[in-house]
Amino acid sequence: MPNESNRRRPSGNTTVHNPHISIWTNLLRSVTTTLAAFRVILNLPTFIIIVIAALDSADKGLLASSFPMLEKELGMSVDTLGYFSLFTNLSYSFALPLWGWCVHRYSIKRSPSILAGSCALWGVSTLGIAAAGSSVGAQALFRAINGGAVASILPLSQMLLVEFVPSNMLGRAFGCKFVG
Repeated sequence: MPNESNRRRPSGNTTVHNPHISIWTNLLRSVTTTLAAFRVILNLPTFIIIVIAALDSADKGLLASSFPMLEKELGMSVDTLGYFSLFTNLSYSFALPLWGWCVHRYSIKRSPSILAGSCALWGVSTLGIAAAGSSVGAQALFRAINGGAVASILPLSQMLLVEFVPSNMLGRAFGCKFVG
């Protein structure tokens, strides 16, 4: 069995393989590719869509987490606050197919306008929720409007991401969208 010194070396201009260099080279290549992908993904329209989706996620989880404070400040029972959550979620569920239909009906040309309008309605309904105070009827109405407006975010943001992001980056874009 030949030892290391007797082994024949290949002739010509070859480089010695160093496993530490290849690890760092692969890591650098991976980081560079990821940064390039985020540069493509995070252009202004895509960034705005991702921020809107993050706000949508925060809005969905906010009511239940603020029950103790709302119960104390507004003097409402947990049951009443639970009904507000129910109104929001039911209107969301009923409005989602309508927004999906709008996405297919009005295509990409009108989608940014539809998204802007639904975000404006979302904002107005949120202001209405704040202004309604402890009025149960007004709270229920504005929370139902809020749920219907927020339902637009899912289909519109998905369609706009497909339009604005190159197909080889869609997985990363949707990952960024759903992290929020």
